[in-house]
Amino acid sequence: MDEGRTKPADSRSVALIALRKDGHLSLVDIPGFVIDLKHHALEAGFHTHEEHHYLNITTGRQWWEFQMHPDYDCEGPLELHVVIDLDKRMQFAFEDAVETLPEDADLPMDGFDLQLAFNWRLPPLPNCPNLLQLATEISPIGGATLPLHVWALDTIATVTDKAARTVNVEASVGVPLALAHDDHDSIDETFRRVKDVTLYLYDRAPAWLGEASSEQ
Repeated sequence: MDEGRTKPADSRSVALIALRKDGHLSLVDIPGFVIDLKHHALEAGFHTHEEHHYLNITTGRQWWEFQMHPDYDCEGPLELHVVIDLDKRMQFAFEDAVETLPEDADLPMDGFDLQLAFNWRLPPLPNCPNLLQLATEISPIGGATLPLHVWALDTIATVTDKAARTVNVEASVGVPLALAHDDHDSIDETFRRVKDVTLYLYDRAPAWLGEASSEQ
């Protein structure tokens, strides 16, 4: 990421990036896809917060970020960060490929993806779970639809302090631009898995935080 050339996208930038290099409107309405994605999140039992849209003015790459929380506890300890990442060159290549197809041909499904990433994060855990056990238990919840990666970060404020460990669970899935174009219902299964992973972590967070007993 070229941070020096990245800035939040204003309305003028969004309008410009919606145009192809040849002056035609883009085939895929990515902002519309992002809006629909948040509707799917709402239907899956989440609230969305802190929405941001960024544009790299050098490469044209743009991405959207927002936070999700389960609707039963928006103030809870579990954070879920969502990123929709689009390489503009990938979108141009997809649209060029579509232009060469016969009118009745299916849109190309392979090789033209935007990335949809989820990151669950818990605060420092006094009773941190065994990471191998956590990964073993949580992986079947995501399944092949939502491959999960578990990792932890230890932070030491001063040399005399104990390490404070935060636990993260990550997932990244490719969404074919053909589906982003007109078949948003295909992500329902992904959000069902996201909901199940969230519930698993939420139910165990009190015990890990030392607040209450919980299923291990």
